Amino acid sequence: MNTYNENLRSSIVASLQSQELDQKAVSAELNASLFTLYYAEGATITANEKLNQATKEREEKALVKHQAVTAGNISNNQLASATQGGQYVKQATTNTAVCAANVQVAANAILRLASDLGSIYSIVNAADSDSDIYRQAQEARDLINTTAYEAEVASQMAMNASMLVSEVSASTVMDKSTATNSAMTAMLTIANSDYNTLSQTVSDANANVAAVSAKEKVAEGNFEDMTADNASTNSAYALTNQELNLNLIVTPKLSAESSEMLVGFNLIKYPFKMQEIDLLGKIDISPVKQYYLIFCKDSKKTTFSYGNAESLLLNGVEKQYVTVNMPTVTTPNLNGPGNPVVTVAGKSAVNVDIKYKQLKDTDGSFYTLQDTDGDEIVPGTNYVVFLLASYADDYKKKLNNFDDFLSAPSPFFCLTHILKPVNEPISVFPVSTDI
Repeated sequence: MNTYNENLRSSIVASLQSQELDQKAVSAELNASLFTLYYAEGATITANEKLNQATKEREEKALVKHQAVTAGNISNNQLASATQGGQYVKQATTNTAVCAANVQVAANAILRLASDLGSIYSIVNAADSDSDIYRQAQEARDLINTTAYEAEVASQMAMNASMLVSEVSASTVMDKSTATNSAMTAMLTIANSDYNTLSQTVSDANANVAAVSAKEKVAEGNFEDMTADNASTNSAYALTNQELNLNLIVTPKLSAESSEMLVGFNLIKYPFKMQEIDLLGKIDISPVKQYYLIFCKDSKKTTFSYGNAESLLLNGVEKQYVTVNMPTVTTPNLNGPGNPVVTVAGKSAVNVDIKYKQLKDTDGSFYTLQDTDGDEIVPGTNYVVFLLASYADDYKKKLNNFDDFLSAPSPFFCLTHILKPVNEPISVFPVSTDI
């Protein structure tokens, strides 16, 4: 390969390598920003869930606090009523006891008076029967006897009242009211503490939501920036590969066996104008007589050179490259004398479908395509492809350059298997821990 072609190829390879490094760096940063955004969104979701949960719990605690305040007010009123009732019962007990004693004194006095009037009546009856004084004494005796009876009844009722009042358990009610009020006060204190704690939790959760939301927005902005950078680097690499490397691309075909790939590239154009051809006869003006696709591991693409590619062809290692036939059509050359027939490239680009596990050998058998190390192409390994264009002899003579063309490496590709969907339930059995 002459110096110009070598320098040109080196420049193209260096340009593609530089852009590939940029592509990998930006892709790594894009993945990092994606994970950062993922975790930021997760933190935002978690913070919102905690805020919602804390708000819900605070509402529940607010209801409990309201009920505790209401119950506490009722307990305070009940305690006040019990205190006042206890005082009134104590006073009533004293008053009824005094009343019973006074009624008993009055009843005793009435009984003594009745006894005296009875004696007076007996004396009058004996001394002055059927007289006015006798009748007055008899009337007085009857009245005092009635009064004495009623006094006895009143005394009995006063004693019963004193007994019943003394049986009222105001002290027990007071003790229970005091205990209940103490319990309600403690409950209200706990309810207030829980509510205040959850209010602070809600406040902290709000602040946390604001903080993580801000971080999420920053992460989202970084992700969008890196997405744009990634798209631009991919576009730049694709454009460079298209313009400087014949748009050489390998696309693995999706299948369960992963046994097929599609290699696309632009054909090398004839650099001269048609009217410059004035020779008689049938002329082949396609600059390339044969294309070869050579597969190389991505890790070794920097060491693969034109000399390595030429050695593969010279040594006839057919399993390590794929021959691509040149599509051509013929057309009359209207500018040349005698209108000779000219053969030109039939397309500007080709797509080669390669079933790398079923390549046919010269003896009719099938073999698997190999890479430049002689290893069979397998899924799970990163590869690149080189395009070797073997120029036509007439074209080489016209240029006075007998070197062929070797492209820069294509973007790397990897063959993968497609996992089949599981149509039946998966049974998981416990693993025995017995030794």
